[in-house]
Amino acid sequence: MKKRVSEGKSTPVFLFVNKTQKSKSLSKSDGSIAKQINRHAQNFRTRKIEAQRIDSALTSSSSARRIALDGWNRRESGQSASSDETSDESPSQDNSTATPATPLTTTPSDGVVVSTNPRSDRPAAQSSRGYPSSFAILLNGRDGDAGENWPTRSVEGQAIELNSEIYRANFSAYDCVDPFGSTPIQITNKIHTVLQYTIRIYAYAGNNYKLAFLPPHVRATISQFPIGAVVQRSVFKEHHLYALMAAMTARLKHVFDVSPTGEDPQVIRATASHYLRLELIRCARSGTVDKQTILDILYLAVSEMQYGLYEDVRKHLQIVGKLYHLLDLNEHLDRWISETAAHVDNQLALSTNKRPILPSTFDPGPMLPERMAILRREAQLIKHQGYYPNPTTLIVPSGPKGSMGLNDAMSDISRTLDVRMGSRFHTGLKAGAFTGKLGLIVADLVDCIEIAKVVWLSPLAVCFDAEWLCRKARAVLRALLNLAPENNVGPMDLASKCMECARLCLMVLMTYACTLIGPQTARLNVKRQLHAKAAALGHWCPYVGWTEECVPLDSKRRLTQFEEIQAGFVFWSSLTSIWSCQGASEEEEWFMVRAINMCRYFGFTTYEDLDDHMSQYLYSKSLQEPALRRVVQRLQTPSKDRSYAIA
Repeated sequence: MKKRVSEGKSTPVFLFVNKTQKSKSLSKSDGSIAKQINRHAQNFRTRKIEAQRIDSALTSSSSARRIALDGWNRRESGQSASSDETSDESPSQDNSTATPATPLTTTPSDGVVVSTNPRSDRPAAQSSRGYPSSFAILLNGRDGDAGENWPTRSVEGQAIELNSEIYRANFSAYDCVDPFGSTPIQITNKIHTVLQYTIRIYAYAGNNYKLAFLPPHVRATISQFPIGAVVQRSVFKEHHLYALMAAMTARLKHVFDVSPTGEDPQVIRATASHYLRLELIRCARSGTVDKQTILDILYLAVSEMQYGLYEDVRKHLQIVGKLYHLLDLNEHLDRWISETAAHVDNQLALSTNKRPILPSTFDPGPMLPERMAILRREAQLIKHQGYYPNPTTLIVPSGPKGSMGLNDAMSDISRTLDVRMGSRFHTGLKAGAFTGKLGLIVADLVDCIEIAKVVWLSPLAVCFDAEWLCRKARAVLRALLNLAPENNVGPMDLASKCMECARLCLMVLMTYACTLIGPQTARLNVKRQLHAKAAALGHWCPYVGWTEECVPLDSKRRLTQFEEIQAGFVFWSSLTSIWSCQGASEEEEWFMVRAINMCRYFGFTTYEDLDDHMSQYLYSKSLQEPALRRVVQRLQTPSKDRSYAIA
């Protein structure tokens, strides 16, 4: 406690407070201090009792729910209870308003109450979904980082009131989260530890743009997932808390290789599933939906996906799809719930090799042409003039490598990003090597690579550039997933078979860049890569005069310029597939033979040669270096045929 000085005495007097739930006497404190402590101790208890009252009124009947909501919000705005009962605008007296028998009301995580019962006397217009198109939005909560002066504005004639409903705690080490046991859920030491790790690791999360790996000047201003507010709100509801813990404990154990509490994530997931089921039943009966419940369903899906329960994940995403229209993407939290839904949907599609469930593309759209032109000129300046001279490079230091034990493709991109990256894709687009929908996707990918160079290598980039880049990269990954049924290996033409090889390699690399399940996706797609590659080479190799093992039938004949471009992509995809195999010996040997034969055709003999070739495509130097060195080691091993290796 802070030091205070008693009147008439020069010696300081210290106030020590060490109370528990059973402590009753505050006799050692003077009157004003005792009152202050009592107010602090009873603050959350009073809120809990009042919340229970309003919840009871909400679930009793539709008319009582309208009266309770109107009276509650008026009381919060300073009006008396008597004026609530006699007001001419009270919904209880508005008998002429056409309202549904069970109105749909949403209560978002930050206290947003969306009521479909307009307070005006005119009938509500019905939307295509059967719900009124105009509704009142009453905000009973606010973000913990905002100021104390809260505005009041109107949405379609309705008031928006902002009042604090967030449990404030910093969740740092040695912080007593709930000293007076005032929260509805007892925050144990283990729960406290998980919440601490949640805030710590969320900067590496794929649905949070992997903020930890962005340059500091961009990271400081970019829009971020409100994980602090989500954690603070979670202690008030069991389904919020356990769903968040289920996702985080599964991620900590299987991605970060950390188990801070020793608890089994599957037990926590079962608890979260139980409370979420009860909450959804309550929503069905009362007609109210807490928007953070949508986020809870997504957290539960993350935990289920970690253990391969893909059918359960699919069911939960279908529920999210039915509730998705309730989100207002102009609101900060709602937009991040949408981002999380896209992220989880992408991961399910990657894990099951099926189309995404949610119909939206989640594409941010094109960047402003003027801004895109500026960024492209900056990228060309970096390419032709090299890196910025010191001390400008000190503005964008390289990111942390292997942070928290996570070997991520983005961890050291500022140190390994080559200014030539993507140049071969640009050349391929000009030459017509990519056709159809894949050509449009590759064009978007080239834009992403150019902006990535500016974001990580130049101080010119701002937070909006990085945000567009992260969202566009995820949209590219989603487009590659949606393209899969059109490019399956089967009775198709040569172009389709070759496009499937490129699609799979791009999909694996973009999964590493945008998510935390890159290794799992690579292992799942090894067989598909092999089959797609075999089908493509079966058509392409005879066309250019090679065997299916990529050995020229005429050793003196050189490929044409267009065939050289195609051969470069074949070689890139072969080396990428070797890296994807990661211990699958049979598949790796299949790709290895063809990669070595193409090395000898191009005249590559050292690791530097392979690194120089790969740097012009899409490539992670830190992750793919071991695979390239295995190829070089195999290349330098003596064989019977010194010219080419035969499978």
